[in-house]
Amino acid sequence: MLAWAAPLLVFGIVVFVHELGHFLMAKAVGVYTPRFSIGFGKALLRKRWGETEYVLAALPLGGYVRMASKDDEATAFIEGGSESAGTRVTVGGDQMDPDAMIPFGPKPIPADRWLESQPLTAKLAILLAGVTMNILLALVVTTGMLVHYGMPYVSTTADSLLAGRPAAAAGLLPGDSIAAIDGVPLTSWDSLVAKISASSGKPLDLDIRRGTERRIVTVSPGPDTATNQLTGKLEQVGRIGIMPRAATRPVQFGEAITG
Repeated sequence: MLAWAAPLLVFGIVVFVHELGHFLMAKAVGVYTPRFSIGFGKALLRKRWGETEYVLAALPLGGYVRMASKDDEATAFIEGGSESAGTRVTVGGDQMDPDAMIPFGPKPIPADRWLESQPLTAKLAILLAGVTMNILLALVVTTGMLVHYGMPYVSTTADSLLAGRPAAAAGLLPGDSIAAIDGVPLTSWDSLVAKISASSGKPLDLDIRRGTERRIVTVSPGPDTATNQLTGKLEQVGRIGIMPRAATRPVQFGEAITG
């Protein structure tokens, strides 16, 4: 059940945030918005607050914001009735509100509340607000995940060792962390690979941390061939037969936003 419910929930959140952007911007510039709906088809839940009716429909495959538009009669009818339909006396079974505008009441929509009455900048703002809200949603989700779970990276800790290769032969064990090579501290897994790759057949002193214990282990990288990513040519490099362990580091809120 979770296999289909989770994607549906995520899709619903994305649609809701997208349409919320259109809705809030339309409200901000003064466009009359009689309906905000998540989903299509039969309304499961509906409630009118102020001049807008909020709807949760049966088919959660999208959503829409009903804006007052003189050029949208067909779509308006499909989505809940035209704003110019002054002859309607009920909306969703509710009696017409004598103090409300069409389609909830008899009052006409002011000329400056129609979408067509807005300047080009306002129309563009409404159009772009949905995408902008999705970008903000992605930023919020990404920031939250980084703060909660941390930043993933490849550590210099051995997750596994290849049998018969130099690291295993020298006595390294899964869980050993390589802190330095020949007295030079390692800053990342890439720095470890660079040093070992350039030392085929040369003995290296690895500063190993095994729990609270510290020891120096001498390892001579064995020869191997690898493709140089810059030249595309095969080159001889050193390898010791160690597979790294993935890890995470804590991330502060400010770094999560800027990173």
